[in-house]
Amino acid sequence: MRYRIVEVDEDGKELRQEENAQLNSIPGTGDLIAGEGNDGQAYIVDAVVHHNFIVEPELHSVTIKIRKIDNDEAKRV
Repeated sequence: MRYRIVEVDEDGKELRQEENAQLNSIPGTGDLIAGEGNDGQAYIVDAVVHHNFIVEPELHSVTIKIRKIDNDEAKRV
């Protein structure tokens, strides 16, 4: 399965993309995920989109839209 992670701002504008990201599992909308490294940055998953699932179930791609959140917001979620 191919993954694409897209970081968006509060208005939904794309800030960066990471193609072929390595993930152990697919997060769900509303899940919190930690950023890479020890910076402690948290992200919330705004959307998960599966592409071509019916045509290629094992090879379909997934786009995961994430938004950076501060530590206070992460504690509330």
